[in-house]
Amino acid sequence: MHPNDEDVKDFKRYVNVLLNKNNLDDINVCPNIDNLVEKQTKTQQICDNLEYQDKVKSEKIRLERNKQYLLKLKNQQEQIDELNKVIQDIENKRESRDTNADKIRILQYQKQKGDASTIRDLANQRLESQDNNKLFLDVNLNYDE
Repeated sequence: MHPNDEDVKDFKRYVNVLLNKNNLDDINVCPNIDNLVEKQTKTQQICDNLEYQDKVKSEKIRLERNKQYLLKLKNQQEQIDELNKVIQDIENKRESRDTNADKIRILQYQKQKGDASTIRDLANQRLESQDNNKLFLDVNLNYDE
């Protein structure tokens, strides 16, 4: 620790007193108690301030870490929300596709059913027509010569 201006002045005063006076009883070798108490108080304040600054710095670091963590969580939540939207869109499209496929199958079934009915009606008409075109002839197949 470097001496401050006050310490230098005190030292010079002390040296001057020693040089100028022969009476050692007048020299105050011990520092003033009030000065010591004041210096100790200032020293304690400095230590307290340094400790407080360390606490503030530690708290800032902790808060910055928490901030980064929360930002990461927010980003992950946004990604999850986006994925949920994509999944919901896919499910909606699949449901729509299934519904359309069901409708197409129903239409195909109805068409096949109609075609089968038409073919049955045509077959029945043909059979009736064949029955109407039958000739009942007695044909003698025995040739007597």
